[in-house]
Amino acid sequence: MPDALAADQIIIGWSHSEGLLDESLTWEQFRQIIRDTYYSDEATLRKAGAAAGHMWRFVREMKPGDLVVVPYSTDFYVAELAGSGVYLQDHEDDDTAYRRPVKWLNDKKPIARKLARSALLSRMKFMGPARTPLTWSMRLTSVLS
Repeated sequence: MPDALAADQIIIGWSHSEGLLDESLTWEQFRQIIRDTYYSDEATLRKAGAAAGHMWRFVREMKPGDLVVVPYSTDFYVAELAGSGVYLQDHEDDDTAYRRPVKWLNDKKPIARKLARSALLSRMKFMGPARTPLTWSMRLTSVLS
């Protein structure tokens, strides 16, 4: 989390799936890149589809001005998206290559989860396999108000 705060970015994993910022990719092509990279031994598309769904939202659906919440330990951070996704190849090995610029709210200070409404808490419960709070973000809706 310190790196994300210092860089004014949110970060997601699946960094070895290069090329996901290509806007010409269809959903199927996008998912296939992730499958080929991470889930080639899987008999079904279930895991690749779930991962692609997270990445698709991060890359395609989240827009500048959207608010995001980033769970971290017993806290969470809130940020406003400030631009499009970037891929930093020099961060591929630490699985933090896909990033979005943000403006951190609350002076970059964490908010205790116990202060969040139940609707927000329930949405923060998902942390996929081998995912860390640093690499997961979600669109924030009215659940904060």
